[in-house]
Amino acid sequence: MTKTASSILIALSVGIFGCSTTNTTIRSFTDPAYRSTRFGRVLILAQMPDLEWRGLVESSLVAALRNQGVSAIEGMELIPPTRTLTDVDKMEILRRNHVDSYLVINVGALERQIYVPPTGSPSTPTSGGSSKTGQTQDKRAGTATAGHTEPGPWALFNVKLYDVSNGHMAWLASVNATGSAHSSFAKVILSFSETTATQLSRDGRLK
Repeated sequence: MTKTASSILIALSVGIFGCSTTNTTIRSFTDPAYRSTRFGRVLILAQMPDLEWRGLVESSLVAALRNQGVSAIEGMELIPPTRTLTDVDKMEILRRNHVDSYLVINVGALERQIYVPPTGSPSTPTSGGSSKTGQTQDKRAGTATAGHTEPGPWALFNVKLYDVSNGHMAWLASVNATGSAHSSFAKVILSFSETTATQLSRDGRLK
């Protein structure tokens, strides 16, 4: 696996109330010009109109990055949604607070239904009924189940890391998080945050 392009599949079993799980996959790419660059102070900006979800995404990812030893700040702390600021104003705020990078998160999809593929095997013959040869035979019900949908959270996140010094994109990733029927969107966001923070560290983007 190179630092320029990396793909990792992580199955995270997050215990909630017993059997709840969240499966998360991430695919990331580092711009060739940033292969040797590491950032140490990052601002998290979730592009979500709902303030509750935005706050949850930003705070969750900040906590995950801090667990990696990285200085991280929630976007709403430095760039409040109540203010109308130009891009120049925003960059000046980041520089004044010694922020060297910012991570932009967009949610491409957010759904509750998940698809469960077919499983099991068809019915098998056992003793009991009559066959053409006169022998007794019957059929025991198999354990096969048809593909179906069931309630469960699913979200697709697009993440981009920018260099404050010049505005260039240094790294990007697509994160797909799927929860079981017993999972909540909060657990999906937690899994997304932990997976993203881990991948940033593995790709060498963080000090």
